[in-house]
Amino acid sequence: MLPSLHPVVAMTMSAVTSALLVLAPVGSTLAESSGSEGSSSPCPPLVTTCPYDISRPGWFAGIQVIQFARLPNPADPSSLAPSPERPDTNIYLVGNISTPFSAQQRIPSGAVVPAHDSVWSVYTATFYNGFGYWVVPGPTASIYTVRTRPQPANSIAGAPLAYQIRLGQRWVNLNNAAVILYGVRTGQLRLIKLGFGGAGWFIFPQQRD
Repeated sequence: MLPSLHPVVAMTMSAVTSALLVLAPVGSTLAESSGSEGSSSPCPPLVTTCPYDISRPGWFAGIQVIQFARLPNPADPSSLAPSPERPDTNIYLVGNISTPFSAQQRIPSGAVVPAHDSVWSVYTATFYNGFGYWVVPGPTASIYTVRTRPQPANSIAGAPLAYQIRLGQRWVNLNNAAVILYGVRTGQLRLIKLGFGGAGWFIFPQQRD
C-alpha cells in the first residue's frame, strides 16, 4: 500500500510531516538500545540504534505512547519516497481526544494542518514507513453518531476531524485503530489519504526512565 502524496503535502513536506508523526523538533538524536524491558532508550525492540528528528505523544490500542520519527528532506526529492527496506503502516489522524498532541499550524502554501492526534495501527518492533489518513465523518454520520472538532479554514483535511463515535449506548474515543476501522465499515467514518510522512515508531511510556 503506497498511496501517492497529496499535492500540497509534496510541496511543503517538512511542515506536514512534522505534524504527521511527531510535536516539536528535538534535534537529530542517535539513541542506543540496551534491548531490555524498562530501558530508557527510545529505540524499538528490534533496533539497536535509532536516530530520530522529532518526538511527541500518540495512541496505540487506546494507550498513550511516545512517537519518534525521521522526516523526509524536502530539498532531496529521493528522500520523499518510503523505503522498501521498512514495512508499511497506516497512521490515522483524528481530532484531538483532549489536549492536541499536534497543534494546528499554517504551512507555506497558506493551507492549515488541523490540530490532531495520531493513532497507530500496529505495534512497532522496528522502523515503519508511515502513511497518514485523516479520519472524518462518513456517509451515515450524524450529530448523534459522530463527534468532531471544529474545522479550521483552509484545512488540508477538507473536513472536520472526528474524535468519538457512538457505539451502542456510549461514546467511544477514536484512539484505537480497531474502533476507527469499525466506524469506517459502518459508514460513520471515512478516511482521506494524506500520504507518506516519514519513518517512525513508538514506545510505551514505561520503557523510559
